[in-house]
Amino acid sequence: MSIAITNLCAGFSSEFGIYLNYCRRLQYTDEPDYFYIRQIFRNLFYRLNYQYDYIYDWILLKNQIFSNDFNHNKLIYD
Repeated sequence: MSIAITNLCAGFSSEFGIYLNYCRRLQYTDEPDYFYIRQIFRNLFYRLNYQYDYIYDWILLKNQIFSNDFNHNKLIYD
């Protein structure tokens, strides 16, 4: 079973399709061009006007969970 990359990446930036097509074309013994791959996503990052602020989604999620646990415990013990 094979899913077309255009269907798989529908609704996402074209860079994801470019990346998947690149990976699909690689042969087993080929060395990936990591600079090219990083450049694809770096260009997307800048095109979307993201800021490199060192705040990652998993840090925000962890802080949110910690905050919710803290508030929950505070309600129980108050």
